[in-house]
Amino acid sequence: MLKPPSDTPKVVAHTATTPDPASTSAKESAIVSLPAGTSRHAPPESPAQTAKSCPVFDHTWIARHIPHQGTMCLLDHVVDYDANHIVCVATSHRRPDHPLRHRDRLSAVVAIEYAAQAMAAHGAAIAGRDSPPTVGFLTAIRGVRFGVDRLDTLVDALDCEATRLSGDARNILYAFKVGAGDTLVAEGRATVMLDADDSLGLAPPDAGSLPLRKED
Repeated sequence: MLKPPSDTPKVVAHTATTPDPASTSAKESAIVSLPAGTSRHAPPESPAQTAKSCPVFDHTWIARHIPHQGTMCLLDHVVDYDANHIVCVATSHRRPDHPLRHRDRLSAVVAIEYAAQAMAAHGAAIAGRDSPPTVGFLTAIRGVRFGVDRLDTLVDALDCEATRLSGDARNILYAFKVGAGDTLVAEGRATVMLDADDSLGLAPPDAGSLPLRKED
């Protein structure tokens, strides 16, 4: 049964309290510790995003440790690596004087060259040597999938990843992935022959581009 409303207004008393200094300080500290514009529940940056702000190896190091020289050294820097994996960043795909441009465009196929240079940088990084780089050749690529038609129209930097799947001292199988922001540029697998100049009696390619044989 519902009670009729009372004519007498209810008065709610509010008691003034003195804030606890320790509690107030802790709350203020917690608020200050959040980066500007960041939600308290926002997910943290990924390792790759964090690493981009503090590269492990710069372009000078890469040029000193892989066979590709001059404008054919396409990578800007290495942002992360371990015994089986490497992540590199490149912005050279936006250069109008890119050495692999053809008919005023840069084909997505060139993403394989970016991945190959990431593999070369990985070999140099895990070898830990400061001697001249050895020559490697892509002997086969498999399962390649492209997400774009060309690279020169991509605004974001290229993230070039290579993961060692298996191999020995002379032949290595890598999985590779090249992306630009949230866009997949290319991915697949590649077999690399190391010290190919000694094995096959070949001189390093002048342009630095790696010969390859595509397999289905």
